[in-house]
Amino acid sequence: MKHRISAGAAILAAAALILTGCASSVADAGSASGTAGASGTLTKINVAVSPSAATSVPMYLGVNKGFFSEHGLDVTLSVLTNGTVAIPQVISGQNQFSMASFAPVVAAVQQGLPIKVVGAANIMPTADGQYQGFIVRSDYAGATLAGAKTIAAQSALVDPVQADTVTKFGGDYKSMTILQTPLTSIADAVKNGSADTGLLQQPFLAQALADPGLKLLNYVSTKQSLPGTPGAIFIGAEDYLKANPAIVTSFQAAVLESYAYAQSNQQEAASFVPNTGLSTAVPPVAALGEYAATEVSADKYDELLKLYSQYGQNPGNLTSSSLLYTP
Repeated sequence: MKHRISAGAAILAAAALILTGCASSVADAGSASGTAGASGTLTKINVAVSPSAATSVPMYLGVNKGFFSEHGLDVTLSVLTNGTVAIPQVISGQNQFSMASFAPVVAAVQQGLPIKVVGAANIMPTADGQYQGFIVRSDYAGATLAGAKTIAAQSALVDPVQADTVTKFGGDYKSMTILQTPLTSIADAVKNGSADTGLLQQPFLAQALADPGLKLLNYVSTKQSLPGTPGAIFIGAEDYLKANPAIVTSFQAAVLESYAYAQSNQQEAASFVPNTGLSTAVPPVAALGEYAATEVSADKYDELLKLYSQYGQNPGNLTSSSLLYTP
């Protein structure tokens, strides 16, 4: 596998610097009222979310609907500039909670960084659909990924989920070159020949397939994925979580309520996207994917961690007990 590890190294290095600096104030940050709403006032917390409108719109909708204030929380949402800042910002206390991708969290915990997972935003779809698929150039020959030598992806890190899916479509992921490419440029990289394929989700998939120079190799079904396993997750710093269990419980309840509401009211969620400032367009419902409408069980985290071990991304063989917050 030809790849770079700069993205993961940046996360860990930044977080390590923070650990030697201002982490001492983490436990007190955002906990002025002691317990969420205990005195009738709202507890102010800062929460960072993904720039992906589909993933984050339930948080904005939940704040708008009053789900967080009902649980005693006054939430200020901010947008992550990139995936490398999520972990350092919760360790420093800049944010009490943050959305994050699974891979860097696993890497950080293996390095001993004090973070825990408090919930999930979305999950791998549990029913077949047209949410994600592999694109190739229109002149690509073959019905599998056997002929693909380069894959365009957002991160140069090995992605076990993507690796497993590539393998199930006949590709040899271990011998592929990973071309680190911004999400919005993956289709261009495939079209111009810099990469042979790319895995896209809606609405980026539909946008790519509107280009005559590209075509769909195949949609990813539940047989080629791990249905119900977490996608984007929420994290917090261990010191803060231990010092503020009532706030954590309130946050978890409000998040779950927000994502359950969005899952049951997807057209409303899609229509609310322009109000988030993340996108001016109303996406099709298919672009939202599947939200974590109920708490994701520990065994689903373990299923994903086993896949990470299979592809060498969980050398310590972590289990869900090492990742998940428990009061």
